[in-house]
Amino acid sequence: QRHLTIPCEMCIRDSDWTLFQRFLLKNSDSKFEIIDDIDLTFNYKVKDLGRIVKICGTIDLFRSKIECLGSLKFVGEDINMSGTLITDIGDLEYVSGNVNLTGARIKSLNNLKYVGGNLALYGSAVETFSKLEYVGGVISLSKQNDIPKNELLKFKHNIIY
Repeated sequence: QRHLTIPCEMCIRDSDWTLFQRFLLKNSDSKFEIIDDIDLTFNYKVKDLGRIVKICGTIDLFRSKIECLGSLKFVGEDINMSGTLITDIGDLEYVSGNVNLTGARIKSLNNLKYVGGNLALYGSAVETFSKLEYVGGVISLSKQNDIPKNELLKFKHNIIY
């Protein structure tokens, strides 16, 4: 299986995504790595990230219609999923920067192990940290986050309400 690198910043508009999807179909046996940032803010066509496994920059999904992160495992900077329809972060394991899930429908952090910056969960549906091992900044929660006390104890010095 090939691993293709796409060396450009992508602010994907609806028409761009159609072209990108055609590129993906032509290279259907490949996994993809984006060198820079992806901005899908207010994008209403993109539903999932498909076979993109690594984004070296920031990915902004604010109020997009994205439902699935696909095969994404690594984000080199920040990821903003605030106001999205995503209910599952899938295979995502490592984010070097901040993770913003404010108001998101996600209930579990699944395979996410590392957040280098802040983890914003305020107003989200998150109920469990799952495999989370490290948060470099603060974890912002609201009283509605029903995370078990034994999970909260591990990060007690990071948490703010």
